[in-house]
Order: sequence, then C-alpha cells, then structure tokens
Amino acid sequence: MKHSSARHSESRSFTLIELLIVIAIIAILAAMLLPALNKAREQAKGTTCTSNLKSVGILISFYLDNNNGLLLQRYRADSGDIFWSTLVNNGIRPDRDNGKIFFCPSRGPNPELSRTIDSFYTYGIAQGQSDGLFPREFSTIFYGSDYFMNHYKKLKRPAMQIIIGDSGFLGTGYGGHTILTRPDRQFLWTSPHNNKGGLLYADYHVDLAPPRTYKEKVQAVRNLTNPICRLNPVTNEPEEIL
Repeated sequence: MKHSSARHSESRSFTLIELLIVIAIIAILAAMLLPALNKAREQAKGTTCTSNLKSVGILISFYLDNNNGLLLQRYRADSGDIFWSTLVNNGIRPDRDNGKIFFCPSRGPNPELSRTIDSFYTYGIAQGQSDGLFPREFSTIFYGSDYFMNHYKKLKRPAMQIIIGDSGFLGTGYGGHTILTRPDRQFLWTSPHNNKGGLLYADYHVDLAPPRTYKEKVQAVRNLTNPICRLNPVTNEPEEIL
C-alpha cells in the first residue's frame, strides 16, 4: 500500500497555466511555419503553372503551323464570343473538366459561373492594340473590337515577345482571356506565385518572372505611352510597375 501511494503521489496533472503555455507555444510555432508552408504551396503551383504554359505553347505551335502563323485572340460568333483557348483546343471550350492546362492553378475557372463562359478565365493572350503587349504592326483588328488577330510568323524577336501569361480579371480572383497594360483595363498581367507570374514567349520558352522582368520584356518589344500595370495578387487592384 505504501509503495502504491508513493507512486500515485509522484504523478500529477498539468495545471491550467501549464496547458495555456503549451498551447501558446504551439500557436507561435504554427504562426512561424504557416508563411513558409504557404510559400512552398504557391511555389508548387508555380511549377504547375509553367508546365501548363509549356503544354499550351505546344498546342499553339500546332495551331499556327496549320493556320499560316495566324491566331485570332477573339471573335464574335452567333453562339457567342469564341476565344483563342477554344481555337487551339481543337474547337472545344476549356472548362473545369476539359482543358485544365488553360487555367492557372492559383486562379482557375470560376466555379460560380456556368460552363459556357469558363474560357473567359483562362490564361491571357497578349492583345495587339495601344495598351496591349503585342506590337500593333504585327496584329490586325477587324470590325472595331470584334476581331483581333496576331501574326506570329512576322515577329522579329520571338524570344522577347510575350504571347500568353498569368492574367487577372479586375474585381475577381480569377483569370482573364487577354493581357493589357493600362490600369483602367479589366484584364492585367498578375504574379500570384510568390510575386512571380507565368509567361509564355513566341519561341515557346516559359518563364516564371517577377514584375520587373515583365516590365522589361514589354518595353523591349514596344514603346508604351501608358504606364505598365499589373494586378496586385494581394489587393487585386491595378498598380503601376516602377
């Protein structure tokens, strides 16, 4: 009996203060690890993003070979707007089930929208106009804003020319079908992967670039009078790239 009583007296429960201390330590460690985990998760999404863009580049190359180096960015049909992603996807509109490579893993199609307009939230194509990324002399606009066509075979510096990239739709967390540069436009390039964004060039190489590199590439192929802007991935607001 004495031995059992002594052993019982040696064991005791944690006090409330000790439990609170342990919980506080766990919370502090979790707070320290969470940013690193989020960064690692976004880095993995960035890897998937570049892989997607490489696959998209292969499809675009096949399409251009069969269409004299020409690709419509968008045109209006009786059934509605047809975007570039549908054209290079064998005429099938990309959605959540078909054509996942057209969507950045950090954005992707809007689950609240119908499947008929999911392609509106794909990666963005460089649009050929004064506030776009594509040189105007290598693009054609038909009937106002109904048709935009890029002439990829005519490009002089394909390794410098951005053709597809991460795109943000102003006011939502989803992508956009084009990339423009002015802050008053709805579709802007964005950099969701730890302040880097995916870019596909006309020679089909892929880059995960920071905003400064994006600005340098844009300025290298054209002189813009408008400020070059991107969509801030945190605030989802346009900001000029300094």
